[in-house]
Amino acid sequence: LPPPPVKTTSRLNIPLNQRPLPATAVVVSHIANLLSSLQLK
Repeated sequence: LPPPPVKTTSRLNIPLNQRPLPATAVVVSHIANLLSSLQLK
C-alpha cells in the first residue's frame, strides 16, 4: 500500500510528521483555519 498523504499546516506548510505538536496545538490550528475560512466567505 502507498504511504498515507502527509498532512501539512495550511499556513506554514510544514509536515506535521516532521514537526510533532501537542494535540491541543493541532486542534487550535484547525479551529483557526476554520474561522479564517468562514471569514473569507
